[in-house]
Amino acid sequence: MLPILQSELVNRRGWLTGSELMDFFAMAQCQPGPLAVNCAVLIGASRFGTVAGIFAALGMAFPSLLFILAIAILLQNFIHIPQVAQAMAGIKTAVAALVISVAVRLFKDGVKGFIAFIFFIVSLVLLVFNILNPILIILLAAGFGIIVGLIKRKKERKA
Repeated sequence: MLPILQSELVNRRGWLTGSELMDFFAMAQCQPGPLAVNCAVLIGASRFGTVAGIFAALGMAFPSLLFILAIAILLQNFIHIPQVAQAMAGIKTAVAALVISVAVRLFKDGVKGFIAFIFFIVSLVLLVFNILNPILIILLAAGFGIIVGLIKRKKERKA
């Protein structure tokens, strides 16, 4: 989803900067619900107002709902066919590659500097080994970002 948003909203339409898109993407991940709908609401509402945010949410959710409903009906009737089961296994592999691709792009755009890299590693370990709830990690990351920003601002004032 992120590459499509980047291409459409930043490169093609010029509605957002890359940094703004990353901010909206991060905020959308912190909210409950589907990421695409959250992004649509945040971007639509910030750019064109509350009503646009509502229509953006409907525009993101409704086609997907219809598509998933149609696939579920079809799969229920054909999942016993080996080729269909194999196709689903292939799709899972492609989705995993897409997730890794987005993760690499987010890493490149979001992890800037040694301190951020250390926090990334700590967060990754906490997530991979299920040591801490992801919501708590997000809250800690927000706090970390605020603290680092305040420290940088204080240093800039002294200079």
